[in-house]
Amino acid sequence: MEMMGMESRLQAVQARVQEIEARLGGMANAPAPPASTAPPVAPNSPALAAALQGGDAANQPFNVMLAQAGGGVKLQPMGGAGPFAPNIEALVSKYAAQNGLAPELVRAVIQQESGGNPRSRSAVGAQGLMQLMPETAAGYGVQDAFDPEQNIAAGTRHLSGLMHEFGGDVPRALAAYNAGSGAVRKYNGVPPFAETQQYVQRIMKLMGQ
Repeated sequence: MEMMGMESRLQAVQARVQEIEARLGGMANAPAPPASTAPPVAPNSPALAAALQGGDAANQPFNVMLAQAGGGVKLQPMGGAGPFAPNIEALVSKYAAQNGLAPELVRAVIQQESGGNPRSRSAVGAQGLMQLMPETAAGYGVQDAFDPEQNIAAGTRHLSGLMHEFGGDVPRALAAYNAGSGAVRKYNGVPPFAETQQYVQRIMKLMGQ
C-alpha cells in the first residue's frame, strides 16, 4: 500500500517535470526578434565621417543629425548676407570703403536684390548684383550692368548718394533705393507700399538690425 502511494507521487512529479520541460521548450523555439545588421557608430568614428562625406545621398540628413547629436557637426545659424564669391566680396569691401558705406549694408542689399548672382535680371529690367535700372546705370557711366565691378561701383555710389540725401537714415535710403527718392519725400519716411516695407525690413534683418 505504501509502495503504491510512493509510485503515485513519483508519477505526479514526473508529469509535472514534463509539463515544465514542454513550456520551456516552447519558449526556446519562439522566433527571436530580428537583430540590427548595422553596427553601432561612435560620434567621431571614421565610419561616420565616411558616411557624411559620401555614400547614399538619401541617408545624408540622418547622418548629419546623427553626427550633430554626437557633437561631430556644428550647423551654421540661418540668416545673414553672403559671403559671396571671393571676387565679389573684394569688390564689396573696395567700393563700400570708397563710398563711405558699411560693407554689411552693401552685402545685405546685394543679397536682397540678386542673391549674389551677377546675371540676375528682374521682371522690370533691373540688372546685375545690385539690380540697377538701365537709366540709373547709364547715369553712372555703366557700360555693362552684368559686370560685377561696374555694377557694385555704380550701386554703391547710388546708395551713398541716397544716404547723404536722407541724412544717414538707413531705412529711408533703402526705401529710396527701392521706390525712389520722390516716394520717400512724399510720405516723409518709408512709403506705405508692401513691397518697399518688406524690402527694408528684410535688409535690416540681414544686417542684424
